Amino acid sequence: MTLTEPAAAADQASRATLTSVRNAARVLRAFSRAGQELGITELARLLGLSKSTVHRLVTTLTAERLLERGSTWTSSGKILLAALPPDELSRRLADWRPVAQTPWTITDKNRLLAELAAVAERGWAQNQEEGHRGIVSVGAPIRGRDSTVMASVSVVGDSARMRAMMRRATTLVVESARVISRRLGYSA
Repeated sequence: MTLTEPAAAADQASRATLTSVRNAARVLRAFSRAGQELGITELARLLGLSKSTVHRLVTTLTAERLLERGSTWTSSGKILLAALPPDELSRRLADWRPVAQTPWTITDKNRLLAELAAVAERGWAQNQEEGHRGIVSVGAPIRGRDSTVMASVSVVGDSARMRAMMRRATTLVVESARVISRRLGYSA
């Protein structure tokens, strides 16, 4: 690459770009360390950045498909959220401002809370084209020795093929989660 601008201007632009790249990398590392969803406010606090800066970074990383937003659109996301204590769930949803991706996207907080309560009660979650048209999934919780939900297992597929076998897929995913949980020391 050849630079044709004056050295002072190039140096100043380089520092600004590096700061943006560095902050984007910090955002990605924060998510990888957290192992779960982080809200804009929590992320800003963790990184010592303004909420507006974090929002722009998250929006850009999402547009570039380096970060995925809206775990409420996935069965795994629903499993993880449903397992949170009520105060933690409230804190996580404080900044929740979903944008409908499909006609089936849950955008109402009360509807989401009702869905999460149902997920917690039945022990598995479904996504019926909530994030992407034509994509459905089913997931179940993986529990550790202390019964805490630490992850989830899910099957994602094309809605045309999955709908015909959703009951069977649900049974297999729930059983797989039980097997994994037992191997991690969980006993019901």
